[in-house]
Parts: sequence; C-alpha cells; structure tokens
Amino acid sequence: MNGKTIGANYNFWKIWHRWFSQIYPDGSLVKATNDNKVYLIRNGQKRWITSYATLVTRYDPDYIIPIDPSELADYEEGPEIKFPLYALAET
Repeated sequence: MNGKTIGANYNFWKIWHRWFSQIYPDGSLVKATNDNKVYLIRNGQKRWITSYATLVTRYDPDYIIPIDPSELADYEEGPEIKFPLYALAET
C-alpha cells in the first residue's frame, strides 16, 4: 500500500464524518442507551448532570435524547453540573 492510498482513505473518512456524524446543538440533553447518566452538550463538551434534583430544577427531563454510546464518546468531558438551581453553596 502506498502513501496516496492512505491519504485518500483518510480524506474520505474526514469528509464522511463531517457530513454524516451526528452533532447535537448546545443545550441538548443526552444520555447513552446503556447508561443512566444525563449530560448537557455545551461548547462541544458533554457536562454530566450529577443528580436528578439538579436535572429537574434546570431542565425538562422529557427532552433527554437517548444516543449511541459511541456518539457520546465523541464529546470531550466538560465540568460537571453539581448543584440544583438556586442552591446555596459556600466557597
């Protein structure tokens, strides 16, 4: 196999993923079909919502999109969302 074949395959892969990969917009709530963790997609990162109380005070759980675990793995891990809305926290 020569270098041109490898380059062509890589270019095909890049084009394929650019056009056919699923990209969820900012604000999407997603969870992998094999896991109960819910994530918020924000700035190309997945942010784990650590508790149900945090989820329901900030977002509507009816909008959670179940996705394939491989799609979720494509997102970089962002900071966790730990506190419910209007929670008092001491720093």
